[in-house]
Amino acid sequence: MCFGNASRQAEHRAEEAKREANRIAVEGENRMKAMQAQAEALKPRFTPPPATVNSTLATTGGVKSSMSKRKSTQGINKGIAALRIPLNTGGSGSNSNVNIG
Repeated sequence: MCFGNASRQAEHRAEEAKREANRIAVEGENRMKAMQAQAEALKPRFTPPPATVNSTLATTGGVKSSMSKRKSTQGINKGIAALRIPLNTGGSGSNSNVNIG
């Protein structure tokens, strides 16, 4: 029996453990680099400026005041009256024909 053989085996096991730890560390670093590269690839290359929104208050001239029911009905009737076609029912004048079509 040789006593040096046991110590040599212990040295080999220690050396093998160091190599394994080194290999695991390198794999972890490579994995981390790959994840960072993937995160960089997912980032947008250009961030557009925020979109401007036109205010409806600025374009309409502000906030409208409330109208009573009577005023709103009068406003509707004025709009309808503008659409009516006046009828010429005859009478005096050169063109006294009825203009119903």
